[in-house]
Amino acid sequence: MNRSRPRLKYCIIALLGLAATPPAWAASSPDWQVVTAQITQNKNLQTYRHVAIAQWSLGGALSGTRGNGAAINLSSDDIVSLRNASSTQSPTLAQWRLFLRNGDSLVGTPSSIAAGAMSIQSPLLGKLTFPLGLIAGLRRAESRVPTTVAHDHDTIYFLNGDKLDGVLEGLTATAAKFDSSLGESTLPLTRIACITLGGLPAPAQKPTLTAQLFLRDGSRLTVSELIMNATGLHAATTEHQPFACSMGDILKLHVQGGRLTWLAALPFASEQTTLFGMQWPVKINSAVTGRIMRVDGVRHHHGLGVHVNCRLTFSLSGQYTTLRLIPAMDDSAKPWGQAQLKIVADGKLLYDQPHAIPDGSAVPLILSMAGVKTLELSASDDQHDGVRGRVDWAAAALLK
Repeated sequence: MNRSRPRLKYCIIALLGLAATPPAWAASSPDWQVVTAQITQNKNLQTYRHVAIAQWSLGGALSGTRGNGAAINLSSDDIVSLRNASSTQSPTLAQWRLFLRNGDSLVGTPSSIAAGAMSIQSPLLGKLTFPLGLIAGLRRAESRVPTTVAHDHDTIYFLNGDKLDGVLEGLTATAAKFDSSLGESTLPLTRIACITLGGLPAPAQKPTLTAQLFLRDGSRLTVSELIMNATGLHAATTEHQPFACSMGDILKLHVQGGRLTWLAALPFASEQTTLFGMQWPVKINSAVTGRIMRVDGVRHHHGLGVHVNCRLTFSLSGQYTTLRLIPAMDDSAKPWGQAQLKIVADGKLLYDQPHAIPDGSAVPLILSMAGVKTLELSASDDQHDGVRGRVDWAAAALLK
C-alpha cells in the first residue's frame, strides 16, 4: 500500500503550520529595542532586540524576555533608550501644538487658562495642565514658531502676517482673550497662527532620573514617574500630573539622568579660527552642514559637527569615568576633506590622529575620564586650506 503521498501532504501541512507560527518576540506586542550604557567588546553600546517587556519602573528596573527566550533584567540607570518596532508615526487631526520651555511639545486642542496654568486636550493622553511659566507658546500645526520670545509681554501672530503684543488673559477651544494697547479683545482662534508667552520661566527642579516619551502623534513629553507593563504605560509629568496611554502609542523613550550622558547635552566653549572670515557654527546632533551625521555610511543622531580649526572645551568636574565616541570625517567631506584630530583631558593628550580622512577607517574610542575636570576636542586643518574640513565627534557619550 503506497502511503508516500499522504505522508508528504501531512509534512507540507505541518511545515505550513510552523511557518504560520510567529517567533516568540513577534507574538509579543509591542516589540522593543533597548539600548543600554553597557559597552560591548566591539566598543559599541549593548543593544537588546525583540524584547517583550513584562515590567518597567523608572525608579527601579526593567524585566522581560528577549527574542531567544532569555530573561533580561536592567537597572533604569543603565537604560539609554527604548524603541517600539511595532509602532509607526501617525499624526492626528489636532490643529494645535503646545511648546514647553524644556523642548517638549504636545499635540492637541487648547482648553483653558486658569490659576496661572494652561490646559490642553491631547488625543492620546487626555487633558493635561501646565504652569504658564513652563510654556513657550502655542501654534497652529502648519505654522512656524518664532525664534525669539519676549520676556515682558505675550505676542499673538495672526494668519494674515500681523502681530499684536500684550497679555494673554484667557483661552478656550475657540478663542483667546487678549489685553493689548487696543484694549481687551476676544480673538477667534481661526484667525491666529501662533501665541508666544513672555516672562521668565519658573525655576525647574528636575528629578535625577527622567524619561522623554515620543508618541505616534508627534508629541514628546518628559516624565519623572513611569510604570510600564502589559496594561500599558502609567506616568506622571515633572509637575507630578498623572496620565496613561497604550504601549502602541509610544514610538520611543529616551532616559535622561542615568549612567550615560550625551556629550552634546553639556554646555561647552567653542574657539574657532576662521578662514577668509567664514564662520562655521558648531552643530549639535548633526553634521556641520546641518544634515544627519554619517560616518562610513552609518547615521549618527548624537554628537557634535564642526569644521576644522575648531576647539571645544567641556567642564566635567570629575564626575564621569569613561568617554566613548567616534572621531571622524563626515561622509560629506569626500573626496578632499582631511583634518588633524586631538582629544586632551586636563592637559594630557589622550588621542592624536594627524591625518583623518573619510576612508572607512573610523572606529569607536573608549577613553578613561576618571577624575577629569576639563575635556578638549580639537579639529585642525591638515594643510588643506580647510576644503571640506567637516568633522564629526559622533556618538560622543560620557558614562558614570
